[in-house]
Amino acid sequence: MKSGQDHQYRISAGHVERVYGDSLNQFYHVTDTTGTRWDAYVSRADGLADTVYTTWLSGYGGYSIPDFQLSRAGILVHLEAEQYPTQRLRRTHNHDVLGYHDGWSVLLTSGLPPLADQPVLVTLRGLGAALGRLHTLTTQVRADQSLPIGQGWFYPAHALREACHYLDAAHMHMPVEWHPLLDVFSRTLQRIQHANLPRTLTHGDPVIAKAVQTAHGTVTLREWHSGGIGVAVLDVGRLLLACHWNPDDVWPYHIRPDLERISAVLDGYTMARTLGAAERDLLRVAIQFSIAYGGAEHIARVMTGGWTPKLEQKLAARKQWFEASEEIARLAHAYLAER
Repeated sequence: MKSGQDHQYRISAGHVERVYGDSLNQFYHVTDTTGTRWDAYVSRADGLADTVYTTWLSGYGGYSIPDFQLSRAGILVHLEAEQYPTQRLRRTHNHDVLGYHDGWSVLLTSGLPPLADQPVLVTLRGLGAALGRLHTLTTQVRADQSLPIGQGWFYPAHALREACHYLDAAHMHMPVEWHPLLDVFSRTLQRIQHANLPRTLTHGDPVIAKAVQTAHGTVTLREWHSGGIGVAVLDVGRLLLACHWNPDDVWPYHIRPDLERISAVLDGYTMARTLGAAERDLLRVAIQFSIAYGGAEHIARVMTGGWTPKLEQKLAARKQWFEASEEIARLAHAYLAER
């Protein structure tokens, strides 16, 4: 993506910053000549969504990237209809939701300012509130909305069957001392797969790094590539785990359960939504879910790339997180019992 006039969107780009990407998918921050910020998600139009997220992880195997982007656009259109504060979809001058140029498709959204310099507990309380509000929104698409919302990371039906398959198959490719971790990952995913838990709109990756603020100064979430219909308590579990990381932490992250951070998240969340009895019963498993879920993605690569020191380091970190999750859940339950 280059600076200059974009005729499809009728904006004149003054500054373009490539945030991340590869030969198939790229993400840019764009500032136009008026100073307005935009976020541009640019992908090869002839690629498969498997290059965005692996087939078993997202449930989008075989779909084209434009189809995947259309489902992401559907989330943004729905959130705007529900007046949820986040990025807004920018349509082309022909009112199309995606732009196309030289074999590339573009999903363009408004940009949001970064978080103001504020205490981390204030940010986490705001994140909890933003997530709680998200989980109260209807999942029913308005009659005048032609785009589907799509399924998110935390929609178990498609992804978990394949994830459990990889965890089982990886035994023969990994040292025996790691087999107990594979087994506990598998049991965690299976408990969620067979649980009857409320489905709502979910973000999929509610972490501090995905937090921004609105023009009114409230904290909200950005980047909806992992969002869609999913299990609400898995979003909560992800945030209760990730609230212990700071954006500038150095990998591999080490988690030391922090009561103040956990309380800030739940204080914000419960202002908007109350966790039901079934969700509370499985809160520990929900916290462990994202550890096992991401772990299964790493483990799937052992099938082609073999056992490597880098993979061992990643799994060692997740093993420590899993051990810490017991205390995180205990502190969360103690907080909720007092509400």
